[in-house]
Amino acid sequence: MYRLELNYISRNGGSKGKKRDAANQGHGFSATAAAAYRSGGIVTDCRTGEVHDYTRKRRIGHTEIVLPPGAPPWASHREALWNAVEAAELRKDARLAHELIVAVPHGLTPEQEVALVRNLAQSVADRYSLPVDFAIHGDDPKRWDGSEKGVVGTHAHLLMPTRELTPEGFSKTKGRDFVDRKLGPKTLRYWREQWALIGNKHMEQAGLEERWDHRTLSLQRKDALERGDIAAAEELDRQPGVHLGAAATALERQGIDTYWGNLNRAILAQNAKQRLGRERKRVEESLADLERRLNEMRAAQEADAAQSECCSDDPRWAVFERAFLHAAQFEHDLSLIELTAPLAGLKAQFSAYMDAAIEQGMTPHIFAQACAKTMAEQDRRAMQEQAARDAEPKLPQENSFDTLPTQ
Repeated sequence: MYRLELNYISRNGGSKGKKRDAANQGHGFSATAAAAYRSGGIVTDCRTGEVHDYTRKRRIGHTEIVLPPGAPPWASHREALWNAVEAAELRKDARLAHELIVAVPHGLTPEQEVALVRNLAQSVADRYSLPVDFAIHGDDPKRWDGSEKGVVGTHAHLLMPTRELTPEGFSKTKGRDFVDRKLGPKTLRYWREQWALIGNKHMEQAGLEERWDHRTLSLQRKDALERGDIAAAEELDRQPGVHLGAAATALERQGIDTYWGNLNRAILAQNAKQRLGRERKRVEESLADLERRLNEMRAAQEADAAQSECCSDDPRWAVFERAFLHAAQFEHDLSLIELTAPLAGLKAQFSAYMDAAIEQGMTPHIFAQACAKTMAEQDRRAMQEQAARDAEPKLPQENSFDTLPTQ
């Protein structure tokens, strides 16, 4: 499952309003608290004197800080790094850090997961001259609605300051790549694409079949239609779900309905309705095709029955058939399998052929021997013509009874 989203850490909790949460926690939001929470460690905030201890936090995997070229050595220490970030920001509502949250593919070893996330973190660090503090977390075993997950994967948090890190410390000006109204969306699209490319590269190296596509479902569906992949286009014909967030997810897992949870349920129901509609259409088309084939088979059987009934009235056919098969097999060494089609064609108009043969003084037995002899001669002639044509493709040899054999 592909995922890359952008988050940010602010002293006032962000524009969506987290002051109530801050009051309940007994402290404000800070970069030091965010770093401690994501790393599952202890970080002391030198500005406030608070000690953020998250050593009891579960499902914490690998944690690491990657640095851009020329970064000072102290930046590799988590407490020193994030206290320097706090010291560089003076406003009480300052934006302290940005965060990328990504899903890690299923099927990778822990070492492969670390290499994958480190690749993304180092790419960000090199491009913007930022230290990136990343942590790999195990997913919650429960879904947002409280149901159990079939497969529990991992995700990663990449925490980065808002200012470039130089050998002398943090820059006095903030970077605008992630926050500018025009540049921000472009930056996010760029990293969504880069994460798909990086992930696909690592999944291919690990021998996994899964591949990511960072584009929207509508664009992926359009591409599938253009290349004629109808099955993929139908699978992509759905509405994307919405992200609930920590607060709504916690309420949903307690059995309390939320606006975002209800919206997600409505989207899931609509997607299920569309999927069932497509399946119903396929079943109806299959049934219609089956009915058409049954009608064709029924018509063919009725035609064969009518033909057989027409020929069964002629008592001479049984005598002819026995004599023909005996002569063809034992006198002329013809294949009975190859005789099936011409024999059926002869049977359809046997009465007319037999009447003409009687006028030439033939009995059914003599007519049968003459037909077998004629067919054997046609077979030998065809073999001779084929040998004369050398490597030319063999043309189908039709056995014709238009010319009655003579005695």
